[in-house]
Amino acid sequence: MYLRIAFLISILCFTGCFKHCDYDQQLKSVKSLSNEQLKDVFEAIENYSYTLKNEYTNNIDGTSFKIPHLNYIVGGISKKRTYLKIGGCMDDKAIVNVRGYGELSNETNSPLITVAWGEGPYFQKVELWKEK
Repeated sequence: MYLRIAFLISILCFTGCFKHCDYDQQLKSVKSLSNEQLKDVFEAIENYSYTLKNEYTNNIDGTSFKIPHLNYIVGGISKKRTYLKIGGCMDDKAIVNVRGYGELSNETNSPLITVAWGEGPYFQKVELWKEK
């Protein structure tokens, strides 16, 4: 009897804990941003990077640093690159990556925004914006 109850509780907890991994809406929203909106995102991150005092990644969240047109949960920003988790959980998540800003902008590290999602062998990545 106790084993059945423990089994049911574990199933309910497992499904309840992982029901928020869905990131389809956030992914769709990011993919629908226009080139001008993505440029605004890039410029906001680039401008914020100039205020950083060190080269290390600084943790940020969606309430401490607002980025125009983009809702994110947590992320990391440095003078070299930025990553922003827009949805998902554990290893199955959607991440927006921004690179090529500030002093590190050059031919081999041109300004770029990508989004990556999924996990394991189902991981996918799409280029959203690249400065021309």
